[in-house]
Amino acid sequence: MNRFLSVIIISTLLAASCKNGGAGADVESDIKTIDVAGAIGKGKVVQLSEIAESIEYIPLETTKNSLVAKLSYNSVVFENNKFYIKYDQSIFVFDNNGKLILKFNRLGRGPQEYDYLAEFCIDPEENIIVRSIEKFILYDKSGNFVKILADKNYDPGISLKKCLPLGDNKYLFTTNLKRGVDNEYSAIIMDFASNTTLKIKYPIKEREFVKSLPMMYRFTFYEVIAVRSNDGILIYNGLDENILRVDKDLNVDTLFRINFGKYHPRDIPGEVLARADISSNVFRYLFPLESSRYIFDQFKLGAGAHKPRIMLKHGAKSDDDIVTHNISCSLFDKITGEFMLVDQPEKNQIGFPDDFDGGPAVWPHYVSNGNHLVASIEALKLITYSETHKVSDKLREMAGRIKETDNPVMILVKLKR
Repeated sequence: MNRFLSVIIISTLLAASCKNGGAGADVESDIKTIDVAGAIGKGKVVQLSEIAESIEYIPLETTKNSLVAKLSYNSVVFENNKFYIKYDQSIFVFDNNGKLILKFNRLGRGPQEYDYLAEFCIDPEENIIVRSIEKFILYDKSGNFVKILADKNYDPGISLKKCLPLGDNKYLFTTNLKRGVDNEYSAIIMDFASNTTLKIKYPIKEREFVKSLPMMYRFTFYEVIAVRSNDGILIYNGLDENILRVDKDLNVDTLFRINFGKYHPRDIPGEVLARADISSNVFRYLFPLESSRYIFDQFKLGAGAHKPRIMLKHGAKSDDDIVTHNISCSLFDKITGEFMLVDQPEKNQIGFPDDFDGGPAVWPHYVSNGNHLVASIEALKLITYSETHKVSDKLREMAGRIKETDNPVMILVKLKR
């Protein structure tokens, strides 16, 4: 296989510092600034109706062949009016009414099977891309094997971590960065024949920083994050301030710049290794998601958290059995350039309170290309919530039709553009 056919190496130059950290857009380059530093110490509760047009609660049908449990942020995809749910080494496909239409499982040791279902994504043709332990495998929408897209071990010193489709028969793979060594590339793009068509370099400053980290360092904020962005992909290169976008024609540009200001952990000696609850640094937490208008993200705020998140402990026996985290949700409006920290509306909830039906707060597991925010709630939790809160008649009636042991209820929110 000639993986280096027509290779283009892109080395992205860091743009000049933004002249107006709170203005939202850089006059010289039209790079919009996500002003995290300017938002520290303040925030507000954002109602769902401020960012959305409507909400729908969709119970997934519960049969012996469709049982799924609590869903996490990386186990749900909604595309082509279908819910794709990763659970117990299978992918369950439900229609937009919650009816099961396919259960996909190719677990095994054969050449056309996956030995572990680590992650998956859906391409525009509804094909399923699975990341297993050692390879990325393409299946069609019925679950039939198509081909192996790539091996995890791409090249000596370079291993691939995540795959996202990019336009027609192109695929972007992020690299698995390693501490204490020099990581040259952050992303590799291949065509359907597995030829490499583009390499994106990891920024020099980040390469030097990650190389300096102790091998036993456990935090992963230096990782490369790839996020679907309409017909392109956003790339977050660790702590680098610049957010890149690659489009389907393989054009690379800097669209956004994160302003950490004096809170940037790389610029505070010793702070990057300090405990998150006592340090003064700020960095992203988990994975951002983008809609046509908004970027949803979370940040660890350290000692600068103005309103620490309060959650019930796992297996809590009472409402007093809580744990606090210096983490905040955030919202960036790409049209207005406004960035804000989104305060927790009540204990054990994060995100945007549902002021359409009086339901619980919503935070996305996934944002679709069709501009839908997707979340879920366990059946028992929704039943309990509807009994203890003032909710709409429609939501109360729906909660009354499900059982405590039923599958989760999907939450589908149509976002504003």
